[in-house]
Amino acid sequence: MNSTLPGEVFKEMTDIFDELLDSLSTLHALSTIHLPVASEKELFRQVMEILVENYGFDKCSVFAVEKSALCKVGALTWQEWESGQVFPQESQASPEDKLFLQTMMGMAVQTGESQVCSDCQQDNIFSSMVQGKKPTSLGSVVSSPIIFGQKAIGAVNVSYPLPDQLNEWQKRLIPVFCRFLGQIITSNRLLNDLEKEVNSRTSQLDSLLDETRRMEQHYQELAMIDDLTGIYNRRFFFLEAKRTLGRAVRHFHPFSLLIVDLDRFKHVNDTYGHAIGDAVLQDVASAMRKILRETDILARTGGEEFAIALPETDAPGTRELAERVLKAVNSLSWSAGGDMFQVTASIGCAHISVKNISNWQGTVDSSLKASQTNPSKTNLSHLLDRLYSEADTAMYIAKRKGGSQIAQLADIE
Repeated sequence: MNSTLPGEVFKEMTDIFDELLDSLSTLHALSTIHLPVASEKELFRQVMEILVENYGFDKCSVFAVEKSALCKVGALTWQEWESGQVFPQESQASPEDKLFLQTMMGMAVQTGESQVCSDCQQDNIFSSMVQGKKPTSLGSVVSSPIIFGQKAIGAVNVSYPLPDQLNEWQKRLIPVFCRFLGQIITSNRLLNDLEKEVNSRTSQLDSLLDETRRMEQHYQELAMIDDLTGIYNRRFFFLEAKRTLGRAVRHFHPFSLLIVDLDRFKHVNDTYGHAIGDAVLQDVASAMRKILRETDILARTGGEEFAIALPETDAPGTRELAERVLKAVNSLSWSAGGDMFQVTASIGCAHISVKNISNWQGTVDSSLKASQTNPSKTNLSHLLDRLYSEADTAMYIAKRKGGSQIAQLADIE
């Protein structure tokens, strides 16, 4: 005859139901972790909170396998969880942790099976590893490997301070929990790796788009060629001339500017047509390009007007080059409508000498910085505008004197 009282049977069934409910609640809580979690330490913090909250373990600790060694990720006690101190910054393994590494945890990772010690102070293997030094805070302990596939990727320790406090439900739950955890950790790592890869590819794409925009802008600037003559146009001339002038001022080198304007060019267009006029402009541009240096900047800045920037050129050198340009233009001839004709040019010169360049040298650095935001209002732009204006004025003086000659104003100061 069964002597178990109905009340005892009911209590036993209630305890079993409670344990089952705790186990299911623990696994359910683990399944609600939202992936990816940016920090693996944050993931383990949530895991340890789940174990402490649902089962009331006195202490949980988590170790991860890194380079074939177990490294502590963190630990959480029931008191810390209850007080809100959820994840102390603990990076070094304690003597108790080292003991676990030598015994239960190390064995759990090596065998892939959970290790249970119901009474650490009385366990022969555990005590022999301690070498007579009985740990004061160890009672009941479970060390379970975190498994993914057939590989241990870490370990979880849960413990009570008193012996024989682990029940069968807990002994069975922890290995299941750790296998489930292994899948979550691996999924989280894969998702984070994927997110890093996506971010890396996105960053590469952004860099490529930025580079494409820079190249587009670069080629737009390079596409500053005058379609008719094949030399630079006005826009490029002022951009490049300002850079060249900036170097001249910075290094105390002379710099000169020529304005070349064909005399009575309207008569050519009116008499022989614009096609012949275009041919004249092309031939003049070609003739000037042949006598200039590679460092000189030649551009068509207007209908029949050309500008030449001359770096590293002093006043005598500027005059000499202007005479060569004038001679080259005057030597050209064309045939149209049964007639042979020539054109002449008026040339204006402007120059800034080494002696006067010191007046501008101190403004270059600030001017270059300012040019990044407002290139039209820098000191370099102002200096270039002055040079251009004076060369233009000198050119008109040459025209008023009959053309086919060179005029030059005083040096820029």
